[in-house]
Amino acid sequence: MDTDELLMRIRTGDSREAISEFLDSHPEMDLESLAVSAIQSGLDDISVAVLRALLDEKPIHLAAHDHLAGLLHRQKKFVESGPHYQFVVDNCPERANGYSGLCWAHFIAGKVEKLRETLLKAKQNIQDGYHINWQAGTNCGNLSQKSHTLLRLAVNEAVAAVRSSRRRPSEGQEVAAWLPHRSSNQNSNNVELKGISRGGRAKKGLFTVGNDTQLPATPAAAG
Repeated sequence: MDTDELLMRIRTGDSREAISEFLDSHPEMDLESLAVSAIQSGLDDISVAVLRALLDEKPIHLAAHDHLAGLLHRQKKFVESGPHYQFVVDNCPERANGYSGLCWAHFIAGKVEKLRETLLKAKQNIQDGYHINWQAGTNCGNLSQKSHTLLRLAVNEAVAAVRSSRRRPSEGQEVAAWLPHRSSNQNSNNVELKGISRGGRAKKGLFTVGNDTQLPATPAAAG
């Protein structure tokens, strides 16, 4: 089997068998070298198919999870990229880019609590001087109505919890939820991520993440 036939069969849905037959006819190659070749050629759809096959064979292959997460994210398959980004941050907790992708996966899926947990974990683990990249606000245009509805319900629930709180201010602030908000500027696609805290009537924007601001890597940097 030659490369052209491999590409054609992968793109017509016969990826696993085609990859297996191709490797049988090219014993000098394996799944890893085939994946590297596809990635270097810029063939994203082929790379995704080969990386999936590689993970079927080696489920804990860190580089495969890392590359597949990035490819799916670039194709705006944010939710699908989530488990792969999760594997990356579980095994490399200091890497900021893994948390960035995982934040988008949770945001698009409407998992506000998971989004909050990911941000807090990132703040604890990423290296000084590195930041979560949440500048890709234009991607919000790809949100489904279902995702918008889930996020709005989460916002209403968090605000209600804040308003009904009877805690004294001296007891400190406890973050109730991290919530994405569109910019008030109609000409901007910026997204701000704000923390709503219990123990006070006002919302506390502990972090604002948008086109111009990034999540501080350390408590000291947060001011």
